[in-house]
Amino acid sequence: MHQVYSGTSADLIYAKDLVNGGTGMDAAGRGFELIIVPIFLAFDTPLSVVMDTVFLPMTVPKQFIHGDMTLVNPLENH
Repeated sequence: MHQVYSGTSADLIYAKDLVNGGTGMDAAGRGFELIIVPIFLAFDTPLSVVMDTVFLPMTVPKQFIHGDMTLVNPLENH
């Protein structure tokens, strides 16, 4: 995952997984996801865009120096 706009990217990836049903939740968790998580994303995504923009002077050089971040999915069995 890119370091530039990483918070916004994470929100959009989670929203895509939520729509596609790929979050790995059971039926009870899925009900929670379909009710609470969209409300959270509605508030968090615009704030992530703003904060990611504020932090661009730090994340752009970091992206060029270190490259993409490696994400670990806690839902996957290792």
